[in-house]
Amino acid sequence: MRYVCSRFDLVMTLGAQRAISEPAARRLLRYLDYLETAVADGMPTVSSSQLGAVADASASQVRHDLMSLGRKGKRGEGYEVASLRTALRQEFGLDRRWRVCLIGVGKLGAALLEHEAFVRRGFDIIAAYDVNPTRVGTQLGGVAVRGVHELASDAQRLGLEIAIVTTPQAAVNEVLQLIRTTQIEGVLNFADGIPDRLANEIVVHSVDMTSALGLVAFDIIRLQAQERARSSLSTPPSRASKSRNDTEE
Repeated sequence: MRYVCSRFDLVMTLGAQRAISEPAARRLLRYLDYLETAVADGMPTVSSSQLGAVADASASQVRHDLMSLGRKGKRGEGYEVASLRTALRQEFGLDRRWRVCLIGVGKLGAALLEHEAFVRRGFDIIAAYDVNPTRVGTQLGGVAVRGVHELASDAQRLGLEIAIVTTPQAAVNEVLQLIRTTQIEGVLNFADGIPDRLANEIVVHSVDMTSALGLVAFDIIRLQAQERARSSLSTPPSRASKSRNDTEE
């Protein structure tokens, strides 16, 4: 089933016709990350508290999230790790392989081509495209870089389903218009300037790294403020302050 998203305003509609908000979807994916490691470590069960710790969520929030997917833990035992991982993989379509291409093989694009986590999650980047003749014909991460004009024919031949766009902002409009003419159904966009009108035709999710860094800075400031508040509460009053208080009494 197709769903539509734009920037960080996302409502995911999963295959089972369940509507999941973006915050809930992000938590569920964090639970899945933990479960992948838990399976590798041979953990048989996991508690809602353990899952909540990796997603900054309460145990009751975890239970609510998983109950919305029809998953209920056993009292005193928690959730069976392997079966819960399988269920989450199925809900997010991660129990299959996805055929992905990357458009824009600059520094960011080249780094993403080398990113092994995509393969572990089921996303196979099998084609890469660029307009720079010095990049076309080269190989990065075992993927041949082709001219972007070959995308349309390759999309059908290779069965491409998702495109990662890492082009400069000036090129993103043209690239997305090109993608619209293919059978590609989803875009992970790292460039600014995505046309809103395309949001009703293909699945688009944009990554705003500047805003993400802003959130990091915000959390740092918040933690520093909390630390100062704790320090002020634990620091005994100075001698001068104590004397003044005694005089006033």
